[in-house]
Amino acid sequence: MPSLESTFENAKNLNKSQAAGFCDDFLKKLRFVGCQAGGEGSYLSGNDQDSSADSRKSAQKPTPKPSKAESSQEAHHIFFNSSTPYLKYLSVLLHSIIAHANATNSAPFAFHILLDSRGFDEDSPQELAKLPALESLLNSTHPCTISTHDCATLLDTINAPKNQTRVIYSRLFLARFVPESVQKALYLDVDMLALSDVREIFANHMQDSIIAVVRDVVSKQSPLSARDATGAPYHFSPKHIYFNSGMMLINLPKWREKRIEQRCVEFLNTYCALYFDQDALNAVVGENAHYLDISWNLQTQFYNQYRFYEYRIANALSYKNPLAQSFAARKIIHYVCEPKPWDSPYLALDSTHLPMFGYERAIWWDLARKTTPFAKQLIELESSFASLEDYAHALSKDLQAMQLRVDKIIALLKNPLGFAYRACKARFTK
Repeated sequence: MPSLESTFENAKNLNKSQAAGFCDDFLKKLRFVGCQAGGEGSYLSGNDQDSSADSRKSAQKPTPKPSKAESSQEAHHIFFNSSTPYLKYLSVLLHSIIAHANATNSAPFAFHILLDSRGFDEDSPQELAKLPALESLLNSTHPCTISTHDCATLLDTINAPKNQTRVIYSRLFLARFVPESVQKALYLDVDMLALSDVREIFANHMQDSIIAVVRDVVSKQSPLSARDATGAPYHFSPKHIYFNSGMMLINLPKWREKRIEQRCVEFLNTYCALYFDQDALNAVVGENAHYLDISWNLQTQFYNQYRFYEYRIANALSYKNPLAQSFAARKIIHYVCEPKPWDSPYLALDSTHLPMFGYERAIWWDLARKTTPFAKQLIELESSFASLEDYAHALSKDLQAMQLRVDKIIALLKNPLGFAYRACKARFTK
């Protein structure tokens, strides 16, 4: 009977050449380890397969105890895609969802992580081995399961580089991994944080809409060139409100009926998308999207707009901030801008050359420090940032002084006659 500790130990002793071969055997063992650690979830369910009689039969030995998520209430299915290095960041999002779940509502969560095994590296087994412990931790607060699904073969059908970013496209295939009886599923990007009970969104009456989304900060998009040099570019309709696909509530029967998966794959193989499958989803879904308040996908770029309106109000240029209500009731934060909360704030400097810590960074890290079994990695990452603080402030001081000198030179060059007069005066009045 493999223990969680022995599985971790075997993973740590792998070298890069052994990792690929180990993954197949490891993922089979991980399904059983997951049962031991407090949940029934399959930690890699098949290879691009739907739930089937074969997969259920293989899971019968050993027979796990029913998980907390197996209750009389229907589970809320929530999908994510992630490379294995990003699982630690995803764990913070999962923690935030559970932390904000209304305790009076016992309806369970069914978390699904979409993976691409072609992007696995030597550290992937170790990261995947932490999922059972994470599920056990989350279950101590609210019933849930964590399942993973390998989309590698499905992703091979898309014209995209075979690297760790390819997993982004896997959300197109999510309908394959839930029974047809499930009516709705929620998709969330890894770089998000829940501030409310996300199950509330499932109450939306979507009617004939395929998805419920939030508009993107950038409302219009440029034409997309065709992969075939002789093909015409794709132009988005001038009336189309471009949406952000980082949060999608999906009407699964409509999604299947309208063949969204197949049509998006065809689109991506025909045109050169600028924003991955987000472009394809906007083109294919078109006007069949239901738009929600931005509080459900509060992209951090909206914070700049909010501050702009507040500035106008402070200077008596406006009397109302149209984003105020959404900000007061924000449900999900989407860290779309660089740097992400887990990035060093010293990667980018603001207008005064100081580090860019970004909006809502503190609340992300407050949860990250509590998200075991990934907490140690995250705390070590955070502590590595502090050593650069003195350097950043010194750099800010020097750059501001340099900028002042450059501004003076530019001002002189914009007035060449004045520059020549002052130069001559200085020369002949000594």
